[in-house]
Amino acid sequence: HRHVSEQVSQYGEGLIPVVKGSGHGLGRATLLDWLRQHLPAALPAVGTIGEAPEGRVLVLTPVLEAPARNDLVLTVGHPHHVAALAGWTGSVVVKLQSSMRRYGVAPSDLDHLLEACSRQRLDVVALSLHLPLAGSDLDRATEIDTWLPHLAHLPHEVWLSHLEPSAFRRASPARGTPLTCVNSPTISTRPSARHTCGTMDTAGSPPCKVARAATGWAHKVARKRSRVLSSMGRMVRRHACTRARRRA
Repeated sequence: HRHVSEQVSQYGEGLIPVVKGSGHGLGRATLLDWLRQHLPAALPAVGTIGEAPEGRVLVLTPVLEAPARNDLVLTVGHPHHVAALAGWTGSVVVKLQSSMRRYGVAPSDLDHLLEACSRQRLDVVALSLHLPLAGSDLDRATEIDTWLPHLAHLPHEVWLSHLEPSAFRRASPARGTPLTCVNSPTISTRPSARHTCGTMDTAGSPPCKVARAATGWAHKVARKRSRVLSSMGRMVRRHACTRARRRA
């Protein structure tokens, strides 16, 4: 609770909490319930359509076919993603190409993709830019600035990830395009302009105690495994030496 409260105070209430996978072992349901209780206005995000609970959530990975429900916010970054939603008329986020080099629309194709969404009666609620953890905030700010001239004529908010709070605050007022942070509220670290709050994780914030405990546990397991393998290696070598002496 303290960790998420700190993120909200640093990034503002526009944070988008991301709860992916098992929620770092705490369980997605547990974290989503906590979010709905303490951040009822937040739009939570999940990794895949299979992780989507009941209620309105953002699905970060594009789907291969239209879902049976219309209360989801889906992600598209290519005309194929739009075509897969034929007959579906819900909300989408358009993902912009970034140096992450995953899926995402290039600047030259953005208007065409938005037109395809409009023809299919999809409601584009925002654009998103998934920035890399590698590099500095200056690198990420440069990448944002590279995109902004292509967005100036558009009314959409831009959702960013992986910015430190200070960089996010500098970016938000200085640019005509409204920014939001995409981050994770509980355990990892990744912010955005709407900052996408990564899995129940959040960029630029210290790992919570649970994450540190899990990391410590993993290190202990790794050390124990290393000792076991080392012991097995010594046993194999001793056995080989014994057999060699017997042959001699």
